[in-house]
Amino acid sequence: MTRIEKADISPTMIKLLLTYGREYKLTHLPREVPRGPLGECFKNCADVAILSDMFNEDGSPALLYSKPYRYVEGIALELKQGKNPKMVYHAWLTDGKRAIDPTYYQNAWDGYKVKWDKYRYIGVEIPTEFIDDFLEQTEMYGILDRHKQCPALYKKLVAHLRDGQYSTYSSS
Repeated sequence: MTRIEKADISPTMIKLLLTYGREYKLTHLPREVPRGPLGECFKNCADVAILSDMFNEDGSPALLYSKPYRYVEGIALELKQGKNPKMVYHAWLTDGKRAIDPTYYQNAWDGYKVKWDKYRYIGVEIPTEFIDDFLEQTEMYGILDRHKQCPALYKKLVAHLRDGQYSTYSSS
């Protein structure tokens, strides 16, 4: 059996991803989505998802982007053959089908080169309302590994994922 090299990924997050996660195939970065700095994937993706989910005063979509991009958190699992593939806690966007990664490009990341197309993306979509609530309470990006900081919100997210009702999230 191959040992997976983990980078501070909690057993709670792994369990959540095994239960509710799905795999996303990487696609090209649309021109309208800004490329974000490496090491800030959670902020890069949350900002785009929140902006693409904005509405005008009359309730119509603000259409800052040509389509809505949804926020996903999970792991990127290296497809390397042999020993010790890397597992990286990561965030990306989705158009509902594919992974769109604003931090996807070859560059230094934690001391080694990353080619994100050599990874499997496994994650869960997180509604922007939940991101807003989490940011308001913690002033931090990245949700799945912070279940101890906001246990009530985390429980609501798990219930939300279990019910599969992304459009009915309520922070109350």
